[in-house]
Amino acid sequence: MLSKSQAKTFFVGGTAVFTAAFLGLTYDSMKQIPALTHEDKITPAVERGKHIWEKNNCMGCHTLFGEGAYYAPELTKVVERRGKPWMKLFLKDPQKMFPGERKMVNYHFTEAQMDDVIAFFEWCGNVNLQGFPAKPPLASLVKPTFSMGGLSGKPQPLGCAIMSFVGAGFLGMAHTLPQVNMYTHGTLVTAMHGHLAFWGAYAMIVLAMIAYALPQLTGRKLWDTPMATWAFWTSNIGMVGMTGALAVAGITQVNLERRLGLDFMVVQKEIEVHFIGMLLAAALFTIGIGMFIVTFFRHGLPSDEAIGADIAGDAVPVGK
Repeated sequence: MLSKSQAKTFFVGGTAVFTAAFLGLTYDSMKQIPALTHEDKITPAVERGKHIWEKNNCMGCHTLFGEGAYYAPELTKVVERRGKPWMKLFLKDPQKMFPGERKMVNYHFTEAQMDDVIAFFEWCGNVNLQGFPAKPPLASLVKPTFSMGGLSGKPQPLGCAIMSFVGAGFLGMAHTLPQVNMYTHGTLVTAMHGHLAFWGAYAMIVLAMIAYALPQLTGRKLWDTPMATWAFWTSNIGMVGMTGALAVAGITQVNLERRLGLDFMVVQKEIEVHFIGMLLAAALFTIGIGMFIVTFFRHGLPSDEAIGADIAGDAVPVGK
């Protein structure tokens, strides 16, 4: 236990130390600002562009350096993203650039004003913000997400969304309604819902992450092999077939066992033909997963030429 004088000394000393550290870091930060912001490159055009930015309350919709509203895009690196010619066309007539979509107000800028605004954004983009705004490694992979090809098109995210919605969302909700669940609980209807839900919500998201991450980690960008396409569609058709067989068997089981009161084993004998269909679909599903694994080992493992090509920015031919 500290005495009163010791506690006072500890408080005053700690406050002094941290105040000194705060002032020192503040001084160091202020000292670096001219170099980080390229203060020497603030031209009259940059100043006029900033005045236009503030006069038109652009921050009411956009963000700049992370500050502002989130209705419209972040503009710190807009010159790097879009380029000066595109920006000039957009500022000249924003509504023509994106017909039928959310539009920016046309301020009817003159040529000189557009040049000033672009100069201001160019200066903003060259400010050293220590990595802001961040560039997520998956950003460049968003566009091909919904392509319905092989692994290069990455259909897994879309397939995951559809399968999890049907299996976990629609069937899950329908299966848990009290009026339904009193008949279906513990039957093959539960197995039908469980198979599709776990496949869509868990297994397919793992395959999606593999399809996203591996080309980036290994340098082998090309996964668009026929086997990859067959792997995706065969496994999903097999899972839908299994689910369909379980659904028919489950509905039959509910009627015979829960409504008519037949013995469990008698009912199983009646619906065993549906298990044959389920096994055939399961075999198809297994073939699809097997092809995915083969594709993984053929094109997913890193190699010297793949890593070298990735560093150089070149694509590696499929099959190497």
